Amino acid sequence: MRRNMPIPRQKARCVTVSAVIAAVISLTTAAIAQTATQPASTQPVMPRLNRPATRPARPLRNIPPNRGLGRPEPVATQSASPPAPVSGANYFCENSLFDWGEVWQGANVTHRFPIKNTGGTTIEILNAKAECHCTVPGNFDRYIEPGQTGFVPFTFRSAGMGQKIEKHAYITLNDPKRPRLTVTLKGVVKTVVKSVPNDVGNFAIVNNPNAEIVREADIVSNVDEPVALELLPSKNQNSPFDIEFSELEAGKKWHVKLKTKPPLPEGSLRAAYRFKTGHNRIPLWTLNVSGFRPKRIAAKPINLRFPEVVASTKPFLVNIENHGKTDFKVLSAEIDDPDLKAEVQPDGKGYKINVTAPVGYKLTKSRKLTVTTDDAEIPKIEVAIYIPKEQGLPPLPAKGAAATQRAGLPPATRRAIPLRQPAARPAVPPGAPATQPASTP
Repeated sequence: MRRNMPIPRQKARCVTVSAVIAAVISLTTAAIAQTATQPASTQPVMPRLNRPATRPARPLRNIPPNRGLGRPEPVATQSASPPAPVSGANYFCENSLFDWGEVWQGANVTHRFPIKNTGGTTIEILNAKAECHCTVPGNFDRYIEPGQTGFVPFTFRSAGMGQKIEKHAYITLNDPKRPRLTVTLKGVVKTVVKSVPNDVGNFAIVNNPNAEIVREADIVSNVDEPVALELLPSKNQNSPFDIEFSELEAGKKWHVKLKTKPPLPEGSLRAAYRFKTGHNRIPLWTLNVSGFRPKRIAAKPINLRFPEVVASTKPFLVNIENHGKTDFKVLSAEIDDPDLKAEVQPDGKGYKINVTAPVGYKLTKSRKLTVTTDDAEIPKIEVAIYIPKEQGLPPLPAKGAAATQRAGLPPATRRAIPLRQPAARPAVPPGAPATQPASTP
Protein backbone atom coordinates (compact mmCIF):
# COMPACT_ATOMS: atom_id res chain seq x y z
CA MET A 1 0.00 0.00 0.00
CA ARG A 2 2.76 2.43 0.76
CA ARG A 3 4.36 1.77 -2.68
CA ASN A 4 1.14 2.87 -4.46
CA MET A 5 0.69 6.18 -2.57
CA PRO A 6 2.99 8.48 -4.73
CA ILE A 7 1.04 7.75 -7.90
CA PRO A 8 -2.12 9.73 -6.99
CA ARG A 9 0.02 12.65 -5.77
CA GLN A 10 1.86 12.93 -9.14
CA LYS A 11 -1.42 12.93 -11.03
CA ALA A 12 -2.74 15.68 -8.84
CA ARG A 13 0.30 17.83 -9.46
CA CYS A 14 -0.07 17.44 -13.27
CA VAL A 15 -3.73 18.40 -13.11
CA THR A 16 -2.92 21.53 -11.12
CA VAL A 17 -0.20 22.71 -13.55
CA SER A 18 -2.49 22.13 -16.55
CA ALA A 19 -5.25 24.16 -14.95
CA VAL A 20 -2.91 27.09 -14.30
CA ILE A 21 -1.65 27.12 -17.91
CA ALA A 22 -5.19 27.00 -19.27
CA ALA A 23 -6.21 29.93 -17.07
CA VAL A 24 -3.30 32.06 -18.26
CA ILE A 25 -4.07 31.33 -21.94
CA SER A 26 -7.75 32.21 -21.39
CA LEU A 27 -6.94 35.56 -19.77
CA THR A 28 -4.43 36.49 -22.51
CA THR A 29 -6.93 35.66 -25.26
CA ALA A 30 -9.59 37.79 -23.64
CA ALA A 31 -7.23 40.78 -23.33
CA ILE A 32 -6.22 40.59 -26.97
CA ALA A 33 -9.83 40.41 -28.10
CA GLN A 34 -10.76 43.42 -25.99
CA THR A 35 -7.88 45.49 -27.44
CA ALA A 36 -8.84 44.61 -31.03
CA THR A 37 -12.48 45.70 -30.51
CA GLN A 38 -11.57 49.02 -28.80
CA PRO A 39 -12.28 52.16 -30.91
CA ALA A 40 -9.28 53.88 -32.57
CA SER A 41 -9.87 57.10 -30.63
CA THR A 42 -9.44 55.29 -27.32
CA GLN A 43 -6.16 53.54 -28.24
CA PRO A 44 -3.21 54.95 -26.32
CA VAL A 45 -0.69 57.04 -28.31
CA MET A 46 2.95 56.98 -27.30
CA PRO A 47 4.39 60.50 -27.08
CA ARG A 48 7.29 61.47 -29.50
CA LEU A 49 10.02 63.00 -27.45
CA ASN A 50 12.63 65.39 -28.87
CA ARG A 51 11.26 65.17 -32.43
CA PRO A 52 10.22 68.09 -34.63
CA ALA A 53 6.59 68.57 -35.40
CA THR A 54 7.20 68.07 -39.11
CA ARG A 55 9.83 65.96 -40.89
CA PRO A 56 11.18 66.88 -44.34
CA ALA A 57 10.23 64.44 -47.02
CA ARG A 58 12.94 62.06 -48.15
CA PRO A 59 13.82 62.15 -51.86
CA LEU A 60 12.81 59.11 -53.82
CA ARG A 61 15.63 56.75 -54.65
CA ASN A 62 16.36 55.93 -58.26
CA ILE A 63 15.73 52.22 -58.03
CA PRO A 64 16.64 50.25 -61.16
CA PRO A 65 13.61 48.66 -62.81
CA ASN A 66 15.15 45.20 -62.66
CA ARG A 67 15.48 45.15 -58.85
CA GLY A 68 13.79 42.18 -57.31
CA LEU A 69 13.22 40.46 -60.66
CA GLY A 70 15.98 37.92 -60.22
CA ARG A 71 18.45 39.73 -62.54
CA PRO A 72 21.76 41.22 -61.39
CA GLU A 73 21.87 44.97 -60.97
CA PRO A 74 24.30 46.95 -63.19
CA VAL A 75 27.59 48.02 -61.62
CA ALA A 76 28.98 51.47 -62.49
CA THR A 77 32.35 51.04 -64.24
CA GLN A 78 34.74 53.46 -65.91
CA SER A 79 33.99 53.61 -69.62
CA ALA A 80 36.85 53.18 -72.10
CA SER A 81 35.01 55.06 -74.84
CA PRO A 82 36.05 58.62 -75.81
CA PRO A 83 34.57 61.47 -73.76
CA ALA A 84 31.22 62.93 -74.67
CA PRO A 85 31.29 65.81 -77.17
CA VAL A 86 31.90 69.21 -75.64
CA SER A 87 31.02 72.62 -76.96
CA GLY A 88 33.58 74.35 -79.15
CA ALA A 89 36.35 72.91 -81.32
CA ASN A 90 38.08 69.85 -79.89
CA TYR A 91 39.89 66.91 -81.48
CA PHE A 92 41.51 63.59 -80.63
CA CYS A 93 44.43 61.89 -82.40
CA GLU A 94 44.66 58.24 -81.44
CA ASN A 95 48.28 57.77 -82.48
CA SER A 96 50.56 60.62 -83.53
CA LEU A 97 53.58 58.31 -84.04
CA PHE A 98 54.01 56.04 -87.06
CA ASP A 99 56.89 53.54 -87.24
CA TRP A 100 57.28 52.07 -90.72
CA GLY A 101 59.87 49.50 -89.63
CA GLU A 102 62.37 49.02 -92.46
CA VAL A 103 62.36 50.11 -96.10
CA TRP A 104 65.01 50.11 -98.77
CA GLN A 105 66.62 53.39 -99.75
CA GLY A 106 64.63 55.16 -102.45
CA ALA A 107 61.21 54.00 -101.30
CA ASN A 108 58.43 56.45 -100.36
CA VAL A 109 56.49 55.89 -97.13
CA THR A 110 52.99 57.39 -96.79
CA HIS A 111 50.85 57.36 -93.66
CA ARG A 112 47.46 58.97 -92.99
CA PHE A 113 47.14 60.33 -89.45
CA PRO A 114 43.52 60.15 -88.18
CA ILE A 115 41.97 63.12 -86.37
CA LYS A 116 38.56 62.69 -84.73
CA ASN A 117 36.31 65.65 -83.97
CA THR A 118 35.18 65.23 -80.35
CA GLY A 119 33.76 68.74 -80.02
CA GLY A 120 30.50 70.37 -80.88
CA THR A 121 31.62 72.48 -83.85
CA THR A 122 33.42 71.83 -87.13
CA ILE A 123 37.16 71.27 -86.91
CA GLU A 124 39.11 73.11 -89.61
CA ILE A 125 42.64 72.07 -90.51
CA LEU A 126 44.38 75.31 -91.39
CA ASN A 127 47.79 74.03 -92.42
CA ALA A 128 50.00 70.94 -92.61
CA LYS A 129 53.77 71.04 -93.07
CA ALA A 130 56.95 69.16 -92.16
CA GLU A 131 60.30 70.17 -90.74
CA CYS A 132 62.26 68.79 -93.69
CA HIS A 133 61.94 68.81 -97.48
CA CYS A 134 62.10 65.01 -97.47
CA THR A 135 58.64 64.84 -95.83
CA VAL A 136 55.64 66.45 -97.53
CA PRO A 137 51.89 66.51 -96.74
CA GLY A 138 49.29 65.26 -99.17
CA ASN A 139 45.70 66.35 -99.75
CA PHE A 140 44.05 66.36 -96.33
CA ASP A 141 40.49 66.69 -95.05
CA ARG A 142 40.06 70.41 -94.56
CA TYR A 143 36.83 70.21 -92.54
CA ILE A 144 35.85 67.54 -90.00
CA GLU A 145 32.28 67.53 -88.71
CA PRO A 146 31.44 66.64 -85.05
CA GLY A 147 31.78 62.92 -84.45
CA GLN A 148 33.58 62.34 -87.76
CA THR A 149 37.22 61.42 -88.45
CA GLY A 150 39.45 63.13 -90.99
CA PHE A 151 42.91 62.19 -92.24
CA VAL A 152 46.13 64.11 -92.90
CA PRO A 153 48.63 62.11 -95.02
CA PHE A 154 52.38 62.67 -94.99
CA THR A 155 54.91 61.08 -97.34
CA PHE A 156 58.55 60.47 -96.43
CA ARG A 157 60.94 60.21 -99.38
CA SER A 158 63.97 58.09 -98.49
CA ALA A 159 66.14 58.90 -101.52
CA GLY A 160 69.63 59.71 -100.26
CA MET A 161 68.72 58.74 -96.69
CA GLY A 162 70.14 55.93 -94.62
CA GLN A 163 69.92 54.11 -91.30
CA LYS A 164 67.64 55.40 -88.49
CA ILE A 165 65.30 58.23 -89.45
CA GLU A 166 62.84 60.31 -87.39
CA LYS A 167 60.92 63.18 -88.97
CA HIS A 168 58.36 65.51 -87.40
CA ALA A 169 55.41 67.22 -89.07
CA TYR A 170 52.96 69.82 -87.79
CA ILE A 171 49.19 70.20 -88.23
CA THR A 172 47.52 73.54 -87.43
CA LEU A 173 43.84 73.45 -86.39
CA ASN A 174 41.20 75.92 -85.19
CA ASP A 175 41.17 74.47 -81.66
CA PRO A 176 42.02 77.43 -79.39
CA LYS A 177 43.37 75.16 -76.63
CA ARG A 178 45.52 72.96 -78.89
CA PRO A 179 46.09 74.82 -82.15
CA ARG A 180 49.06 72.68 -83.17
CA LEU A 181 49.43 68.89 -83.40
CA THR A 182 52.88 67.31 -83.85
CA VAL A 183 53.07 63.95 -85.61
CA THR A 184 56.14 61.78 -86.13
CA LEU A 185 57.28 59.30 -88.77
CA LYS A 186 60.21 57.07 -87.89
CA GLY A 187 61.92 53.92 -89.06
CA VAL A 188 65.03 52.49 -90.66
CA VAL A 189 66.16 53.05 -94.25
CA LYS A 190 68.20 50.08 -95.43
CA THR A 191 71.09 50.43 -97.85
CA VAL A 192 73.34 47.88 -99.52
CA VAL A 193 76.30 49.25 -97.55
CA LYS A 194 76.63 51.64 -94.59
CA SER A 195 79.40 53.66 -92.96
CA VAL A 196 80.48 53.07 -89.36
CA PRO A 197 80.25 55.63 -87.81
CA ASN A 198 77.40 56.93 -89.91
CA ASP A 199 78.33 60.63 -89.41
CA VAL A 200 81.80 60.33 -90.89
CA GLY A 201 80.96 62.96 -93.50
CA ASN A 202 79.90 65.64 -90.99
CA PHE A 203 82.77 68.12 -90.50
CA ALA A 204 80.46 70.60 -88.70
CA ILE A 205 81.93 74.11 -88.29
CA VAL A 206 85.49 74.79 -89.38
CA ASN A 207 86.71 78.21 -88.18
CA ASN A 208 90.30 78.04 -89.41
CA PRO A 209 90.60 78.26 -93.21
CA ASN A 210 93.96 76.46 -93.09
CA ALA A 211 92.81 73.60 -90.86
CA GLU A 212 93.58 70.04 -91.98
CA ILE A 213 90.91 67.82 -90.43
CA VAL A 214 90.83 64.05 -90.97
CA ARG A 215 87.85 61.74 -90.44
CA GLU A 216 87.89 57.98 -91.02
CA ALA A 217 85.27 55.21 -91.11
CA ASP A 218 84.64 51.66 -92.26
CA ILE A 219 82.06 50.77 -94.89
CA VAL A 220 80.35 47.42 -94.27
CA SER A 221 77.90 45.40 -96.31
CA ASN A 222 74.22 45.09 -95.32
CA VAL A 223 73.45 42.10 -97.56
CA ASP A 224 74.47 38.46 -97.52
CA GLU A 225 75.86 38.27 -101.04
CA PRO A 226 79.25 39.85 -101.89
CA VAL A 227 79.28 43.51 -103.00
CA ALA A 228 81.68 44.83 -105.61
CA LEU A 229 82.12 48.37 -104.22
CA GLU A 230 83.92 50.75 -106.56
CA LEU A 231 84.61 54.51 -106.08
CA LEU A 232 83.61 56.52 -109.15
CA PRO A 233 85.65 59.56 -110.23
CA SER A 234 84.45 62.84 -108.69
CA LYS A 235 82.91 65.43 -111.00
CA ASN A 236 83.83 68.33 -108.69
CA GLN A 237 87.44 69.25 -109.26
CA ASN A 238 87.25 72.13 -106.74
CA SER A 239 86.02 69.99 -103.87
CA PRO A 240 87.18 71.21 -100.42
CA PHE A 241 87.74 67.55 -99.40
CA ASP A 242 89.97 64.63 -100.42
CA ILE A 243 89.10 60.93 -100.10
CA GLU A 244 91.13 57.73 -99.84
CA PHE A 245 89.40 54.38 -100.37
CA SER A 246 90.67 50.83 -99.76
CA GLU A 247 89.22 47.32 -99.36
CA LEU A 248 89.68 45.45 -96.06
CA GLU A 249 87.64 42.29 -96.68
CA ALA A 250 86.64 41.16 -100.16
CA GLY A 251 83.01 41.97 -100.86
CA LYS A 252 82.26 42.76 -97.18
CA LYS A 253 84.31 45.60 -95.68
CA TRP A 254 86.14 48.74 -96.87
CA HIS A 255 87.83 51.81 -95.36
CA VAL A 256 87.53 55.52 -96.25
CA LYS A 257 89.66 58.46 -95.13
CA LEU A 258 88.30 61.99 -95.56
CA LYS A 259 90.28 65.19 -95.01
CA THR A 260 89.87 68.89 -95.68
CA LYS A 261 91.83 70.54 -98.46
CA PRO A 262 92.94 74.06 -97.41
CA PRO A 263 92.55 76.90 -97.94
CA LEU A 264 88.86 76.47 -97.19
CA PRO A 265 86.44 79.04 -98.63
CA GLU A 266 83.82 80.78 -96.54
CA GLY A 267 80.33 79.36 -96.44
CA SER A 268 79.07 75.87 -97.09
CA LEU A 269 81.54 73.04 -97.76
CA ARG A 270 80.04 70.11 -99.68
CA ALA A 271 81.08 67.02 -101.61
CA ALA A 272 79.32 63.83 -102.76
CA TYR A 273 81.27 60.64 -103.47
CA ARG A 274 79.48 58.00 -105.51
CA PHE A 275 80.18 54.28 -105.26
CA LYS A 276 79.12 51.57 -107.67
CA THR A 277 77.80 48.57 -105.72
CA GLY A 278 77.02 46.04 -108.45
CA HIS A 279 73.82 45.18 -106.54
CA ASN A 280 70.54 45.10 -108.45
CA ARG A 281 68.51 46.71 -105.66
CA ILE A 282 70.67 49.84 -105.16
CA PRO A 283 73.34 49.99 -107.87
CA LEU A 284 74.76 53.34 -106.65
CA TRP A 285 75.57 54.44 -103.11
CA THR A 286 76.49 58.02 -102.19
CA LEU A 287 78.65 59.22 -99.30
CA ASN A 288 77.79 62.86 -98.56
CA VAL A 289 80.41 65.10 -96.93
CA SER A 290 79.62 68.56 -95.56
CA GLY A 291 80.94 71.34 -93.36
CA PHE A 292 80.66 75.06 -92.83
CA ARG A 293 83.28 77.77 -92.50
CA PRO A 294 81.70 80.91 -91.10
CA LYS A 295 82.87 84.43 -91.75
CA ARG A 296 85.17 86.10 -89.24
CA ILE A 297 82.10 87.88 -87.86
CA ALA A 298 78.92 85.92 -88.45
CA ALA A 299 75.36 85.58 -87.20
CA LYS A 300 74.00 82.32 -85.82
CA PRO A 301 71.47 81.37 -86.99
CA ILE A 302 72.00 82.98 -90.37
CA ASN A 303 68.19 83.12 -90.78
CA LEU A 304 65.66 83.49 -87.94
CA ARG A 305 62.62 81.24 -88.20
CA PHE A 306 59.39 82.62 -86.72
CA PRO A 307 56.24 80.66 -85.75
CA GLU A 308 52.97 81.33 -87.52
CA VAL A 309 51.62 83.03 -84.38
CA VAL A 310 53.80 84.29 -81.52
CA ALA A 311 52.47 82.64 -78.35
CA SER A 312 54.70 84.19 -75.64
CA THR A 313 56.99 87.10 -74.88
CA LYS A 314 60.07 84.87 -74.82
CA PRO A 315 62.74 86.46 -77.05
CA PHE A 316 64.19 84.87 -80.19
CA LEU A 317 67.97 84.73 -79.91
CA VAL A 318 70.53 85.68 -82.56
CA ASN A 319 74.24 85.34 -81.72
CA ILE A 320 76.87 87.57 -83.38
CA GLU A 321 79.99 85.42 -83.12
CA ASN A 322 83.62 86.40 -83.49
CA HIS A 323 85.61 83.64 -85.22
CA GLY A 324 88.72 85.75 -85.66
CA LYS A 325 91.35 87.34 -83.46
CA THR A 326 90.30 90.99 -83.86
CA ASP A 327 87.72 92.46 -81.51
CA PHE A 328 84.74 94.45 -82.76
CA LYS A 329 81.70 96.28 -81.42
CA VAL A 330 78.03 96.11 -82.38
CA LEU A 331 76.75 99.66 -82.83
CA SER A 332 73.05 98.98 -83.50
CA ALA A 333 70.46 96.34 -84.37
CA GLU A 334 67.30 97.30 -86.27
CA ILE A 335 64.34 95.44 -87.82
CA ASP A 336 62.23 96.76 -90.68
CA ASP A 337 59.02 96.17 -88.70
CA PRO A 338 57.97 98.54 -85.88
CA ASP A 339 56.28 95.68 -83.98
CA LEU A 340 59.56 93.77 -83.65
CA LYS A 341 62.21 94.93 -81.19
CA ALA A 342 65.92 94.06 -81.03
CA GLU A 343 68.02 94.37 -77.86
CA VAL A 344 71.84 94.05 -77.96
CA GLN A 345 73.79 92.45 -75.09
CA PRO A 346 77.58 91.80 -74.93
CA ASP A 347 78.52 88.12 -74.64
CA GLY A 348 82.25 87.43 -74.30
CA LYS A 349 83.93 88.07 -77.67
CA GLY A 350 80.54 88.40 -79.37
CA TYR A 351 77.05 89.70 -78.76
CA LYS A 352 73.52 88.45 -78.14
CA ILE A 353 70.56 90.05 -79.85
CA ASN A 354 67.13 89.35 -78.35
CA VAL A 355 64.31 89.76 -80.84
CA THR A 356 60.88 90.17 -79.22
CA ALA A 357 57.36 90.38 -80.65
CA PRO A 358 53.95 91.00 -79.02
CA VAL A 359 51.79 87.97 -78.21
CA GLY A 360 49.58 87.12 -81.17
CA TYR A 361 51.95 88.68 -83.70
CA LYS A 362 51.77 87.21 -87.21
CA LEU A 363 54.55 87.63 -89.72
CA THR A 364 52.87 88.49 -93.02
CA LYS A 365 56.10 88.64 -95.05
CA SER A 366 59.82 88.17 -94.56
CA ARG A 367 61.60 90.82 -92.47
CA LYS A 368 65.24 91.75 -92.05
CA LEU A 369 67.40 92.22 -88.96
CA THR A 370 70.32 94.54 -89.75
CA VAL A 371 73.29 94.58 -87.36
CA THR A 372 75.84 97.42 -87.72
CA THR A 373 79.42 96.98 -86.46
CA ASP A 374 82.57 99.09 -86.25
CA ASP A 375 84.56 96.50 -88.24
CA ALA A 376 86.06 97.86 -91.46
CA GLU A 377 85.75 94.55 -93.38
CA ILE A 378 82.27 93.51 -92.10
CA PRO A 379 80.40 96.72 -91.23
CA LYS A 380 76.94 95.16 -91.64
CA ILE A 381 75.33 91.77 -91.00
CA GLU A 382 71.82 90.90 -92.21
CA VAL A 383 69.58 88.15 -90.82
CA ALA A 384 66.33 87.22 -92.56
CA ILE A 385 63.22 86.67 -90.39
CA TYR A 386 60.82 84.31 -92.13
CA ILE A 387 58.07 81.68 -91.87
CA PRO A 388 58.63 78.37 -93.69
CA LYS A 389 56.39 77.92 -96.68
CA GLU A 390 53.92 75.06 -96.79
CA GLN A 391 55.09 72.09 -98.81
CA GLY A 392 53.06 69.48 -100.61
CA LEU A 393 49.64 69.51 -102.20
CA PRO A 394 46.90 72.01 -101.32
CA PRO A 395 44.02 70.99 -99.02
CA LEU A 396 40.52 70.17 -100.17
CA PRO A 397 38.82 73.46 -101.08
CA ALA A 398 35.14 72.71 -100.41
CA LYS A 399 33.54 72.28 -96.99
CA GLY A 400 32.06 68.86 -96.50
CA ALA A 401 34.13 67.34 -99.28
CA ALA A 402 35.92 65.14 -96.75
CA ALA A 403 32.79 63.04 -96.31
CA THR A 404 32.62 62.08 -99.98
CA GLN A 405 36.20 62.27 -101.28
CA ARG A 406 39.28 60.29 -100.43
CA ALA A 407 42.29 62.18 -99.11
CA GLY A 408 45.73 61.60 -100.56
CA LEU A 409 44.68 61.20 -104.20
CA PRO A 410 45.34 63.73 -106.96
CA PRO A 411 42.34 65.91 -107.81
CA ALA A 412 42.04 64.34 -111.24
CA THR A 413 41.24 60.94 -109.75
CA ARG A 414 38.53 62.22 -107.39
CA ARG A 415 35.51 61.62 -109.59
CA ALA A 416 32.37 59.60 -109.16
CA ILE A 417 32.39 56.30 -111.03
CA PRO A 418 28.97 55.68 -112.63
CA LEU A 419 27.30 52.35 -112.11
CA ARG A 420 27.34 50.02 -115.07
CA GLN A 421 23.94 49.84 -116.71
CA PRO A 422 22.91 46.52 -118.25
CA ALA A 423 22.68 46.50 -122.02
CA ALA A 424 19.20 46.85 -123.47
CA ARG A 425 17.70 43.57 -124.68
CA PRO A 426 15.33 43.27 -127.63
CA ALA A 427 11.68 42.75 -126.84
CA VAL A 428 10.57 39.11 -126.76
CA PRO A 429 7.68 38.45 -129.17
CA PRO A 430 4.55 36.85 -127.76
CA GLY A 431 4.71 33.09 -127.60
CA ALA A 432 8.52 32.98 -127.80
CA PRO A 433 10.55 31.31 -125.04
CA ALA A 434 11.79 33.46 -122.17
CA THR A 435 15.44 33.21 -123.27
CA GLN A 436 16.86 33.15 -126.78
CA PRO A 437 20.28 31.98 -127.86
CA ALA A 438 22.64 34.74 -128.96
CA SER A 439 23.05 35.04 -132.68
CA THR A 440 26.40 34.06 -134.13
CA PRO A 441 27.98 36.64 -136.43
